[in-house]
Amino acid sequence: MRTLGDEFEERFSSRFDDLIDQLNINDENAYETYTAIVNEIFSDSINWGRIVALFGFSGRFAVRCYELNKTHLVDNLLEWLTTYVDTRLSSWMNSHNNWQGFMEFQSGSGEHKIDSPWPSFKTLLSCAAAVGALTIGAILSQKS
Repeated sequence: MRTLGDEFEERFSSRFDDLIDQLNINDENAYETYTAIVNEIFSDSINWGRIVALFGFSGRFAVRCYELNKTHLVDNLLEWLTTYVDTRLSSWMNSHNNWQGFMEFQSGSGEHKIDSPWPSFKTLLSCAAAVGALTIGAILSQKS
């Protein structure tokens, strides 16, 4: 996982940082933003490459929260990630030989290696824009 995670981070970390910065993460929108992006990763399928993407994105999200002095969100993020894996991915992982299946994927005898874990980066940005619009709408409705 570490090797693939490093490869993934090398290829996509600047995109993640740009995306996270554009979303203006704060205490009120962090969970919804994280969940929307993670749901987009798995919007049309689950595979080991996307699971690597989940961990890679979550790592970058935690680093950006730390860099933006939002360290309290890092513990929350760990809980969100664990809950997502337990509730949304564990049955798929069980049916794909659990971590042994991941080892087969990593060694090249399983599914394809990471090409693009995203349905498309354009789709992800559209999702992020929608989350941003909903956040702005919620803020404006609270002020009214």
